[in-house]
Amino acid sequence: MKANILREAGMGTGAVTSPARPLMVCAVAALLLSIPALAVEPDVLICTSGEKFIGELKSATSAAITFNSQAAGEITVPWSKVKELNSTHRFAVIPKNVKISGGEEAKKVPEGTISAADKRIEIKPEAKTAVHTVAIADSGHVVDAKSFQSSFKSPGLFGGWSPSVSLGVSTVFATQDDRSFDGDVTLTRVVPDVDWRNISDRTTIDISASYAKTHSTLATNPATVKAYIYEGDLEHERYLVPRLFGYGEMTFDHNYSQNLSMAQTYVGGLGLAVWKATGQELDLKGSLGYVQRRYYKSGFNKDLFASTFGEVYRNKRKHGIEFHEELSFIPAWNDSPAYAAAGKAGLSVPISENFSLDFNAKDSYLHGVPGGYKKNSSEFSVDISYSP
Repeated sequence: MKANILREAGMGTGAVTSPARPLMVCAVAALLLSIPALAVEPDVLICTSGEKFIGELKSATSAAITFNSQAAGEITVPWSKVKELNSTHRFAVIPKNVKISGGEEAKKVPEGTISAADKRIEIKPEAKTAVHTVAIADSGHVVDAKSFQSSFKSPGLFGGWSPSVSLGVSTVFATQDDRSFDGDVTLTRVVPDVDWRNISDRTTIDISASYAKTHSTLATNPATVKAYIYEGDLEHERYLVPRLFGYGEMTFDHNYSQNLSMAQTYVGGLGLAVWKATGQELDLKGSLGYVQRRYYKSGFNKDLFASTFGEVYRNKRKHGIEFHEELSFIPAWNDSPAYAAAGKAGLSVPISENFSLDFNAKDSYLHGVPGGYKKNSSEFSVDISYSP
């Protein structure tokens, strides 16, 4: 009985194997081996010096190309030193000094595999279709086709954010014991985040804190001095035309050094990018809204109908060095002595791929603080910042 069961299941010495099964396996194996590998051919860059690089074209401008070489890594080569370039990957060639606003304009941009020689770029969209030719001097950006198409898609609520975290700590133990801490968390999103398209939205969320405590151990004059400053800011800009934008902003501030328990600001207004250059922008802004100030001494509390007039300057240099600066003046229309002003500036210097050394300065001026407190509050910090 046991032998019969094993035989029926194809097990044991009496099992019979169909001669068709090994023949089928061999046929499938031969078919698979006959199919050529679907690997994409690497791109080839030949320089005027005779050097030849194998790898992948990353991007290009009218001045130079960025090429990821298998042997040399990522290199940047001026077009003047390029003899020939051939890529099997698909790229979009955007004309010089052109900012693309929407999908209709994108349809006019030629896409396809490219080759370059004799100061010209040839774009071949598909097989058996006409080749587009563009002079290198007239090309603004050469970007891979997938990135080009994805720039027209919405990143969603949680997509496209660029986070940054900075931290600074100081401790001193002597006749006076000093402890200080400052930190900042920033989330920024620019849509679309590419140089060759006009910005449609920019959102910034910034939360910062500064804490300092000094305690004197002198028996003749023991004392403890504290300073707490907490700030939160949310701003959203929506571009109406390439240089004009509407924006809304709300801020929350606590400054123990100015007797300020909480200040809340809710404003909306217009901004104008009065100057733009590569990596640089200067904006002028004006808004109108509600400002509430609550002091520990409640007799100085304010509810204000106020405006904010200010400017913002951003400068992103080579090698990742960034400088930003802001100034603002806040007049109160229903209580003119309760005006305020603020300013801040920062310089960020990269020290590695993800870390930078940040130098920051802030100043806040409140007219109308309780007696005995300074109207002006200034901060300066040197921090280590991390950006993934």
